[in-house]
Amino acid sequence: MTEYLYYLIAFACGAATVLGVWALRRTLHRGRAGDPEEVRRLLLHGAYQILNGDLRKAAEAYTTIIQEHQGQEEVYFVLGRLLRQLGEVERAARLHQSLALHHETRDPKLKLAAALELAEDYRVAERPDLALDVLDDLILHLPREPEPAERLAMLAIQEGKWETAVKALARLERLVGRRFDSLMGHLLACRALELIEAGDLKLVKGVAKAAVKRAPGGGHAHFALARAFEALGNPRRAFRALYDGAKAQPAAAMVLLPELRRLAGENGWLGEYDEILSDCLNYAMPLPEIARAEQAIRLESEGQAEEARNMVRPLLARGCRLPPVLAVAQGLDLTNSTPEAAPYECAVCGAARDDFSWHCAECGGWDTFLPPVEAAARDVTEPWT
Repeated sequence: MTEYLYYLIAFACGAATVLGVWALRRTLHRGRAGDPEEVRRLLLHGAYQILNGDLRKAAEAYTTIIQEHQGQEEVYFVLGRLLRQLGEVERAARLHQSLALHHETRDPKLKLAAALELAEDYRVAERPDLALDVLDDLILHLPREPEPAERLAMLAIQEGKWETAVKALARLERLVGRRFDSLMGHLLACRALELIEAGDLKLVKGVAKAAVKRAPGGGHAHFALARAFEALGNPRRAFRALYDGAKAQPAAAMVLLPELRRLAGENGWLGEYDEILSDCLNYAMPLPEIARAEQAIRLESEGQAEEARNMVRPLLARGCRLPPVLAVAQGLDLTNSTPEAAPYECAVCGAARDDFSWHCAECGGWDTFLPPVEAAARDVTEPWT
């Protein structure tokens, strides 16, 4: 009967409360659980209420186990998660806090679990600073546990705390003995751009170079390095960094080519830029489409609007819906043949946005707003020779 009850509760609670089911099982098998038959009755009653969707009555049953039957501390996890699901986040936080700080809770794993639940309570309550503080404190007191560092990195990314995210991920790498180069490259790139925006240029070059070192094939890292060089007054090296980024990640040309055009126009390098665009036409989609759109912009800027339209019309006829192409088409008054501007769409979760981002806030993916790149049309080692 008891084993059946465990599986019933697991099915009723779902994955979110598997830890709580484990806790209740431990409670039943320890001697401090009070009247075993009464506890079983309350467990069955709570599971029944969960199946019926009445989480309130289920929470009352688990509260009774704690208050009247001297339930083990692990039972708190079940009640805490139920309270969080019920929207009583502050009550859940008090419960997890009392468990984490209780002088009789000697098991460090139990304290760790309680503190992690407390951090989740604060996150759900939209108090991320408190959640970050809890995780920071966990790292200080349990420096060899990887989970607090992982949680801290994830939360810092969600909140845009890039310096914290970089440090947490570096700690996680040391603890698990594994490198997360692609993710670290993105985080360092975000940190470099953050420093530029804040006007703090003392460290920005080193941070941006570290991003490229970690993710040499990432357009985001090269984009950040280019911005760093530009902020430091070296547009030629910025131009080169963008060019290297486009070679390293052709899909990122959608972002990098407009930046190259801007720098070329500001510094008299349009001839070099035109050569780059011509070379792009020899490669697989979407590089030629993006390059054609850029060439159309160049033609329009030189007063050749009709030639620019003739360059864009075939792209629209083929059904090209890349945001840069549609933006150029609208600028050329090709509204009759242009579908409504498509937002950038995440390739993983389908989230849409009107402006480009290297990071999807919905699913946490990176580079997911970039277009897919087909196999190259000719055998080359680099996109541009």
